[in-house]
Amino acid sequence: MSDLESLDQLLSGYLNEDWYLEYGDPWVAVEAFVREEPDYAPSLRTDVQRAMAAADSDLELERCLDSLGLGYAATTAGWDTYRNWLVAVADRVEELLHKSPAA
Repeated sequence: MSDLESLDQLLSGYLNEDWYLEYGDPWVAVEAFVREEPDYAPSLRTDVQRAMAAADSDLELERCLDSLGLGYAATTAGWDTYRNWLVAVADRVEELLHKSPAA
């Protein structure tokens, strides 16, 4: 699934094995992705939907995400599934993209 460019950029560039050292919080990494990757962030939800549709199980989805460079262990961090975590990430990205700029 190398055609998931936006998801790949988020995972390999922001939620990779060093995410904690650089951001300290996964949501801060997601916010940096939206701020720093205006060409990729709007496509994230589509990539998330495609990745989830292609995976028959949460384990398969996790393997896909790992192959894209994910260093964040969502299920260890309290999420029940990678699917639920990915939906929350996509929701947050959409929220940040549609947030009104500060006055």
